[in-house]
Amino acid sequence: MKIAVVGAGKWGSALAHAFSQKNSVVVSSRRKRDIANFVSIEEALGYEYIVMAI
Repeated sequence: MKIAVVGAGKWGSALAHAFSQKNSVVVSSRRKRDIANFVSIEEALGYEYIVMAI
């Protein structure tokens, strides 16, 4: 599955880590972050599943 997690705080990072064990996961946030797999919100909207962690 292709999953986008919107929210790069503690919850968003934890969810992204958990989902990434068996899925393709990216993270998005309103502010640009220097983290692995970070994408813009526009790109995140194109993913199969979007998880809101805000």
